[in-house]
Amino acid sequence: MLHKTTSHLLFGNQYCGIEHTSIGGKETINATILKKTKKELNIDNIYQFNSIEHLSESIPKNTHAFLILNNENVLTKKVENGQKEAVKLVHQAFPNININDFMYEVLVQNDVHFVSICRRSYIKEVIKSYESKRIYILNLSLGNLIIANITDFIDEKIISTANAEIEISNNEISRIESSQTMDDTNYGLNGLEVNSKSILTLSAALVSALDNHKSITNFEPEKRQLTTAYGHTVFFRKFLAFALIFVFTALIMNFLAFNHYFNKSNTLEQSAQVNQNIKTQVAELNEKVSKSQKMVGDLLNNNNSKSSYFINEIVKNLPTSVQLKELNYQPLLKRIKAEEAIKNEVEVILVSGESTDSNIFSDWIALLEKKKWLSKVEVTDYADISTKRADFKFKILLSHD
Repeated sequence: MLHKTTSHLLFGNQYCGIEHTSIGGKETINATILKKTKKELNIDNIYQFNSIEHLSESIPKNTHAFLILNNENVLTKKVENGQKEAVKLVHQAFPNININDFMYEVLVQNDVHFVSICRRSYIKEVIKSYESKRIYILNLSLGNLIIANITDFIDEKIISTANAEIEISNNEISRIESSQTMDDTNYGLNGLEVNSKSILTLSAALVSALDNHKSITNFEPEKRQLTTAYGHTVFFRKFLAFALIFVFTALIMNFLAFNHYFNKSNTLEQSAQVNQNIKTQVAELNEKVSKSQKMVGDLLNNNNSKSSYFINEIVKNLPTSVQLKELNYQPLLKRIKAEEAIKNEVEVILVSGESTDSNIFSDWIALLEKKKWLSKVEVTDYADISTKRADFKFKILLSHD
């Protein structure tokens, strides 16, 4: 149940299959979107465009998709033997390739196998092109091998795609033959009607929904990375929406609370007009407020108007490896108490923080010591709190000039 909930939050109820192919030498993008309603899958939309940009303008934003690369950059070969290991089949089909430079997909069957390869650099480039248009590729298939996932649902023995004719025998692919002529044939897949140009994209969308990919690939780590990155994107987007809702709700609650207490305050104020005892209390409070204001005024009067200038001089050359925690201009010598004058340390600035580079910290102190407006810098503490960080405290004595 938890897995289903997480999957729904991440992938929603729509599954998109995209075929990146070429027809007549021109780039062609076919796409099919399936929508899951209750326990049924239905075709929501079918598209055909000549660029990724046009596709991105029509499908929902932030769509996740299963991509089929099916153009001249993909090579497919048939291997007939009893071998079942995918890597060995790749080397038999393409004995001279550097396998690290290619992504491969192997359809292992009884005696007839198919191997498709494509350069890794080209695949990454295409995936980035889709991602730049906010279409997130989470799975990949090469050539026409995705058809193997729907052989159980289709009765036809010959299937035409954008660039090939595929023969099905005993629910397995027995032949894939290139074809430049695409028949506009309709096919029925377990109640879903689709034509030749959309047969591969429907297959990809079904694989995403049913999670029944049959072939073997060497790009599983890349697929996991793409899924993880997409999950982070979805989480951030939904978290941001949740945060906005939360803030809006908090503002409404704050307004209601403020309104409630404001009305209550008005009632008390009206009662105060006829209650001498409350008037007396208010007078006493006013007296306390006046004393507090006087104390604050004394403190502000003791501050020099040059405080902003000194603080700006300290932080304007602050290294990135130094993080300030405290910058206290003319600090208090003791706590403020009622009926007592405020005492503070005149012509002194206390500075504390963290440093990740002792040499840069020393250079910064040396730079400060050259300032004409100070007479001395006293480092009172520099202690390591880890192998990369240290706490520091120092005192700046201001010049009397």
